[in-house]
Amino acid sequence: MWRLIELKKSIYRLEPDDPELGPWTERLAELATETDPIDDLLAEIEATQPDGTVRDPLQLELFGTLLMELDGMRRRGNAHRVTTRGRTYNGTWEEIVQQMQADDPDAVTGSVEDYMEHVARRQAAAGIVIPASDAESFLLASAVAGLLKILR
Repeated sequence: MWRLIELKKSIYRLEPDDPELGPWTERLAELATETDPIDDLLAEIEATQPDGTVRDPLQLELFGTLLMELDGMRRRGNAHRVTTRGRTYNGTWEEIVQQMQADDPDAVTGSVEDYMEHVARRQAAAGIVIPASDAESFLLASAVAGLLKILR
């Protein structure tokens, strides 16, 4: 029912307190307050593991948190280090380009792609070809051109 209410709000552009949603939210409130003994019993049975112990409901949340931390550790493991004009940048290729954009006084405002295209055009005027299709190619070509140094 929550999904139906959200769909109605988005399709018809309704405000959260719109009167048309009143009967739906009232019914949802009724359902949320009712506790059915059969549902409680089924939930208890579902929580019981084959060895007789009760499954911790927070276990899945903990597992999800661990997966997110693992993803973050992987990203840090793929971290690169780039130095240019006395500045050192660390992170993924995309993060490094974002940091460079933030530090560049001539940078265009907008997306990272806009920044890479701006720098590529600026270097093309000097006869240096730098692709702006992705951050890795952008940084590797910049290193080959001698504009920066990739430390790792």
